[in-house]
Amino acid sequence: MSAMSQQNNSASVQFQCPAKINLFLHITGRLDNGYHRLESVFRSVSLFDEINLICRPDAEIVRRANPINVSPENDLTMRAAQLLQQASGSTLGVDIELTKRIPMGSGLGGGSSNAAGVLRHLNRLWGCGLTAPALHALALKLGADVPFFLNGGDQFVQGIGERLTPITLPHAHYLILFPDVHCPTGPMFQDPALNRSHAPLGAPELARQDFLSDHFSNAFEAVALRQLPEIARAKHWLIRQAGNARLSGSGSALFAQVASEATAQEIQARCPSPWLAWSVCSTA
Repeated sequence: MSAMSQQNNSASVQFQCPAKINLFLHITGRLDNGYHRLESVFRSVSLFDEINLICRPDAEIVRRANPINVSPENDLTMRAAQLLQQASGSTLGVDIELTKRIPMGSGLGGGSSNAAGVLRHLNRLWGCGLTAPALHALALKLGADVPFFLNGGDQFVQGIGERLTPITLPHAHYLILFPDVHCPTGPMFQDPALNRSHAPLGAPELARQDFLSDHFSNAFEAVALRQLPEIARAKHWLIRQAGNARLSGSGSALFAQVASEATAQEIQARCPSPWLAWSVCSTA
C-alpha cells in the first residue's frame, strides 16, 4: 500500500513492508565463496513495518528516526538509498522515516523487506527509471532475501536467494511467535551441525504440497533449538496450542498454520510474556 503526494516541488511516499515466513528451508550445498545453496518457499504475511520517504533536493540521505539500534552504515534502508543513488546517478536525496514492528533477528525478513521497499519506491520517487532486472541486481547486493521482497507474495526460492519462481498457494492463517531472543544469521550458517546436503527438489509441483509434512523441514531448526533453549520452549508451547510449529528463516520466530483468524487470535491472547505473538495471514 502506498500513497504519493507532490507539493512545492517536494514529493513523498508512504508504504508498508511485509514480513515473510519460510514454509520450509533446505540447504542443498555450499559454494566455493562460502555462500550456501538453498531451496525454500517464501510467503509474505500481514505483519508490516512502515516507511515514509520524503524527497530532498540536496542529494543528502538522512535517517529521520532510528527505532532500531543499528548504525547508519549498517542500516539497510540507508544502504539501499545510497546504492540506488550511485547506480542511477540521481542528484536527489531523501529523508527516511521507519516505523518498526517486525522484530530484528527473528527470521521474518524485516530488514530485507525494508531495503526492497526503499529500492522500489525510491526508484519511482526519484524518477530513476531502473528496470526490474536492474533493481533485482541491486537488491542482491544488499542481501540474499532482498530480491524476494521486490514483489513478495508466494515464491519458490533457489540458489542463494536470487532465483525466484512465483507459485500459487491457498490463502492461509498463521500464528507467529517471537520468543524474545535473537538469532544472528552468521553463526547459524557456520554451525558444523547444520545439514547442508538436502537433496534438491528440482521442479516440484509446490502448489500441491503439504509443507507441514515430514518431507519438508527447516535446516536451521535443530541448530537453533540446541543453541537457544528459549526457542525450544516456545516451539513446545506453540505445538500444544496449534498442533504444529516451524522455525522461520534462521530464527528465532516460529509460526503455526491455523484454521482461522479467530483461532490465531485466541492463541495470541494466551501468549506468555515476554514472548510476542501476531495473528497474520498470507498476502498474495
